[in-house]
Amino acid sequence: MARRAAVTPAEATLLARRNGTALAAAGLTMFAAAAAVPGQGSAGLLLAGPALACVALVAVVRARALARRLDGARALAVRPPLADLRRLTGLPVPALASRRLLVVTMSMAAAAAFVRDRAEAGSMADALVVAGIEAAAVLAGFALLGRRLGL
Repeated sequence: MARRAAVTPAEATLLARRNGTALAAAGLTMFAAAAAVPGQGSAGLLLAGPALACVALVAVVRARALARRLDGARALAVRPPLADLRRLTGLPVPALASRRLLVVTMSMAAAAAFVRDRAEAGSMADALVVAGIEAAAVLAGFALLGRRLGL
């Protein structure tokens, strides 16, 4: 059995911060999805997501509290998210610098928004506007959260 490298307290705190941010985004997405189908969705299905998110939130808050008690937990940790993916899955995921990862993410988000808008019978101009807004949203998210999330 292969040994894994130990995670520093700062990296553990960073991982808890990233997981908390992901849970907050998931909660907002679930709220938006439920608001999009008022009275049409199954109550059980609409409540299952928030219930699971609450359970996960308790685990993330507990892990963050434990990590923050360790010496060195307040140090700034910068770790590319793809390094975490490579470590978890063992897949040969390429290492990308933060700026390159931002460009790739913006491009993929803009392309997906463009394709979705065109599939919904939007005009070419409308699809380009939607793609630009999506790319701007990714850039804004990176600018607002990048440092805090160790990007």
